[in-house]
Amino acid sequence: MAWAALWLSGCAVAGVELAYVIQDEKIYQENIDSAHAGDAVAQYHVGKSLCCSFAEEDDGYYNTRRAITWLCASAQQGHGPAMHALGDIYAGQPFEDTRFVRQAMVDPGGGRVSLAMAYVWYQHAIAHGAPEAGIEAHRLRTELTQQEALIAKAQLEIEGVTPCEWDEVMSGAYVRHPKPRSPTPLPASER
Repeated sequence: MAWAALWLSGCAVAGVELAYVIQDEKIYQENIDSAHAGDAVAQYHVGKSLCCSFAEEDDGYYNTRRAITWLCASAQQGHGPAMHALGDIYAGQPFEDTRFVRQAMVDPGGGRVSLAMAYVWYQHAIAHGAPEAGIEAHRLRTELTQQEALIAKAQLEIEGVTPCEWDEVMSGAYVRHPKPRSPTPLPASER
């Protein structure tokens, strides 16, 4: 009896996720022409609809790199919500909604994050009319290492374009690699 409830709950979760995919594809189709024409809001919607893949090399509908390309195009036109979304992706938390299945499975950076650049994008979002990014910026500020704080400060002081595309951000000094997991000690019976 318990297995049947578990199986049914799995089907319900899959059904809900399929509904999200259908909704995202609809948003994409409704906005792609305007996005190609340079509309910042449409670019934001296309980017959000493509976000994010289960792994960097994932080639399915959801694709982190394609999402970021559209979000960057929008952000470069001053669209605050796109800047906020970039902060979320580079902080390793690409969803603010309740898509629990995707939240649990998606790791766009493979364990790597760029907290310095996430913080920078949150600050840009605040300055461009997305004050809700301030909550994340405040939380993130306490997590930055001294080096990350210096990188963020330097980026915020530079006039011009902030690194945005995946390859620009997820390389070099901007990236925090995942901490290696401590090996689990063997039980005494296996030593």
